[in-house]
Amino acid sequence: MKIQLLLNFCFLSISFVGLSQSLTTHQEFIEGRLIKTMNQEGITVSTSLRSTRNQFGKFYFFDVSISNGSNNTVTFKVGDCKATNVVINERLLKKGKLDKAYTRKGLPIMKNKEFQKIINRKQAWQSFFQNTTSWMRAKDAGKVTSSTETNFTDTNVFSNKSTIKSTTQENYGLITYIAQENEEKKLQEFRKQQYNIRSAWNKEYIKSNTLSPLESCSGILLVSFEEGNYFELLIKVDSFDFNFQWSSEDSEF
Repeated sequence: MKIQLLLNFCFLSISFVGLSQSLTTHQEFIEGRLIKTMNQEGITVSTSLRSTRNQFGKFYFFDVSISNGSNNTVTFKVGDCKATNVVINERLLKKGKLDKAYTRKGLPIMKNKEFQKIINRKQAWQSFFQNTTSWMRAKDAGKVTSSTETNFTDTNVFSNKSTIKSTTQENYGLITYIAQENEEKKLQEFRKQQYNIRSAWNKEYIKSNTLSPLESCSGILLVSFEEGNYFELLIKVDSFDFNFQWSSEDSEF
């Protein structure tokens, strides 16, 4: 008798990872830091505005994390990120002239190469973190991956190629129990990693990454500072857009 183990806990995997059919948003405070999180089709993106002015100049200083809880491999490219400053003319807004009340301007996003040049020139990276009293070292910063692998054919249907032969009902129950325990442990580990990377203060600049299921990446993102009512930070993962709205008042420092 063939036992299709993956089918036995298919619903457990889907509910635990948290696949989503639509965009969901969430805000939370961790040690005084405001963290904004969006989830779409199992892909979770979190951003946190650390500061607006620092030793590197006038920049919006972000911590960004991306976790792939979907069944597909996805790609994040730093070059696809966009930032837009928004200035509101209150007088025109009161008159109902919405098409003229909002002035939008694109903000440059620093690339990793430019960031490294600033570090080498000013030699300020280490002292910046030493002078920040609330800094916490991230144990799981950067790209992380689960040690247990799950095979599947598309976003909703798990593969039935993994089979185990069993001759008794007792063996069937034991194998199913072990498989469920392994799957739940893997998903618990993934959730813990999600929390760690979104709450961490990163030391490295974020890099483009291709993420397999249950993989994550995180890092710093610097956006040129400009006065305005608010600004939007667009993080793109494959064809999915995650558009965050921030203001200087939301900054931790």
